[in-house]
Amino acid sequence: MNFIGLKKYVEEEILPKLSSNLYYHGPHHTQDVYESAMRISAYYKLDEASTVKIGAAALLHDAGYIIRYADNESLACEMARKLLPEFGFSEKDC
Repeated sequence: MNFIGLKKYVEEEILPKLSSNLYYHGPHHTQDVYESAMRISAYYKLDEASTVKIGAAALLHDAGYIIRYADNESLACEMARKLLPEFGFSEKDC
């Protein structure tokens, strides 16, 4: 799994596309969720594979907002299913 590549892609290609009208669900929120997820993973001493999967989920959880506000969650899931294999995640991981 190429987590570093995924993180860079999200930071460069997805987060800048989030609408400036989104007060709460902006790039700062995604970064906060990611950092919190990493702290929780470290606290529970999760293995690297689990930590990477949790990190990917945190980075992509609001990606659907770049398409539309309503039902953004299902869009984020769809985007993750298409994007994650490009970074070496298995179908099972998606």
